[in-house]
Amino acid sequence: MNLFQTRREWLVFGGVCLFLFGLMLLWRFYVFQTYIHSQNLTAKVLAQYIKGDKWVLKLRTIEGQILYTTSREDLRDLTYRDVSLYGKSASCDFLQSLKSCFFITYSLSLLPKNSTPFLSWVQSQHTNPLIAKMYQSLFFATYLPKEYRDLSSALHISHLFAISGLHLGIIACILYFLIGKPYGYFQARYFTYRNRYFDIGLIVILTLFVYAWILDFPPAFVRAFVMSAVGLVFVWSHIKLLSFAFLLLCVGVILGLFPQFLLNFGFWFSVCGVYFILLFFKYFYTQSKGIIKAVYTAFVLNVCLFFQMLPLSHCIFPSFSPYCILAIALSWIFPVFFILALLAHFLGVGWVFDGVLEWAMGLDMRVWSFYTPLPFALLFTLFSILALRYRWSYYLTLGLGGVFYVFLVVKMLR
Repeated sequence: MNLFQTRREWLVFGGVCLFLFGLMLLWRFYVFQTYIHSQNLTAKVLAQYIKGDKWVLKLRTIEGQILYTTSREDLRDLTYRDVSLYGKSASCDFLQSLKSCFFITYSLSLLPKNSTPFLSWVQSQHTNPLIAKMYQSLFFATYLPKEYRDLSSALHISHLFAISGLHLGIIACILYFLIGKPYGYFQARYFTYRNRYFDIGLIVILTLFVYAWILDFPPAFVRAFVMSAVGLVFVWSHIKLLSFAFLLLCVGVILGLFPQFLLNFGFWFSVCGVYFILLFFKYFYTQSKGIIKAVYTAFVLNVCLFFQMLPLSHCIFPSFSPYCILAIALSWIFPVFFILALLAHFLGVGWVFDGVLEWAMGLDMRVWSFYTPLPFALLFTLFSILALRYRWSYYLTLGLGGVFYVFLVVKMLR
């Protein structure tokens, strides 16, 4: 069965999304008005780094407003500590506030230490603070240190560090493995009338929601979570899952609830990734089963995604290294690494991979900066949209992505 059989149903759905969008936008406007008229703020430090001769702090207020401020004082590490600020807002309009604003701080006070047991649990297992912060980012979506951001950007593996659909899938599989057998044992003996897959799916979704709440709803993870939750409902209702209508519905729901994601590049890159995945299955999906076929399909999918996302990512992130082709292999290795790293931290031996990570950080990679030319970006976007209907246009996006990679390599090595 397909979703929304008539145009009227789509119009009703669009109206509901617009209503939610307007309602949440009003709330964001109220938060913005509260912020610009405030001189005293309480906020949590999300990130702290040096720029020039001063510290830069990325903050989130109690109401959810993202701020940046600076300090010339010799600050210790305040990451994820609560602080009190006195000052005033720099020039910032409402549209800009959906991303962030700058706050001119006259005085900054550290509030009594708040408990961050999860972050402390990770930090206690590492002697290198950079590696500890990397794992904190990997597990809890905290700010990724500049060293790792530069490395991930050059190798085009930012999607591995930013908690997104890949992480959600891994965690969901782990939860299903841990819950499936025990629940099946009790269900088969005491409540056989229950649908095992329905109940386990519901438990997994609720657990993932709690995890998203702990992470403070990062955009890419929210997209993946909403798609998982809606997808589960679709499966239960016998509605076609792998469809572009499904993606459109999820995007509408997310933007209705989180209007600030409209200006979030991470969210839109995540949506583009899912769009290309759906295109892949539209033109290459077969009903044949087997492990070899599944592995082959997953490999080809990774290759296609790499070349199709390359021109889009360089519209925003210019860093390039010829070694970024390794992102295809690293995407295969990462799920195993993530599971082993999670297990190692659970057992208290999270340091086990520190040597490998320090070696990776020490690699001397030549990095070049290049932005996708606007005409090429528009042409690629046009063919990506046409690929929704024409197979030749889909192949053309793959060809353009491959040509773009070769162009970058040749240009860099000259």
